[in-house]
Amino acid sequence: MIPPDLKRCQAEWTKYNAFVMGGPTKTSGRCDSRPVFIAFEKDIGEDGKIGSMTLCAHCREILEAQVAIGKVAPVLIKKLK
Repeated sequence: MIPPDLKRCQAEWTKYNAFVMGGPTKTSGRCDSRPVFIAFEKDIGEDGKIGSMTLCAHCREILEAQVAIGKVAPVLIKKLK
């Protein structure tokens, strides 16, 4: 997202509903929490830019766990002022 949102965490979530008969099996949305951190890609993307996004403390923990298992590329995380 450009530019980083300093009022709302930019992490998006997807929830899978296991027991749905005939309705949507997943829903998605964006975190409503206030951001405390900003994450930057460590490497330049295919578009020639370095992406960034703001994160609340909870979403930061989830991102770090995903980086640790190799699900997403490593990022640099800094605390917002």
